[in-house]
Amino acid sequence: MVGVLFFRNPGSDKSIDTLFGLLGLAIWLAILWGLAKLWLRRRKEKHWPTAVGIITSKQVGAVEDDHGYIYRQRADFRYKIIVNANSWPGEFHSTSTLEDACNADARIIEVGQSVVVRYNPANPEESLVWAKDNPDIPFKLELSEVEFR
Repeated sequence: MVGVLFFRNPGSDKSIDTLFGLLGLAIWLAILWGLAKLWLRRRKEKHWPTAVGIITSKQVGAVEDDHGYIYRQRADFRYKIIVNANSWPGEFHSTSTLEDACNADARIIEVGQSVVVRYNPANPEESLVWAKDNPDIPFKLELSEVEFR
C-alpha cells in the first residue's frame, strides 16, 4: 500500500496548466502580431511610387555570427535614386551559403545598371528593390531597406 501511495499521481496542478496555456497564447499572439505588421507594411509598400535607381557599387563578402563563424555569403548592391531633385542611397542583397553563388549574382548586375526602386513618397530615404519589379534579376532578394543617417 505504501508503494501504491508513493507512485500515485494526485492529479495535475490546474494553476500551472493555466500559466502554460496563457504563456503559449501570448507567444502565438506575438507571432500573429508580427506577421500582421509585416503584411500591412508590404501592402503599403506595394502602392509606393517607383523610380529608376542606378547601381553605384557591388561587393561580395562573408557574413559572420557573433563568434566569427562564417555561416553564409552575401552580395551587396548599392544604388541611388533621384526624387524631387535629391539623391537618395539604398541597397539590396543576395545571400547564399556558397561564395560562388554570390559571385555569380554579382556578375549579373553591373555598376551603372538601372533597377526599379520603390520609395516612400513621404520619406524617400526609405526605399526597396523588389524582384517582381526587376525581371532581369533572376536571384532571390533579401529584404532591401536600409536607413542611412
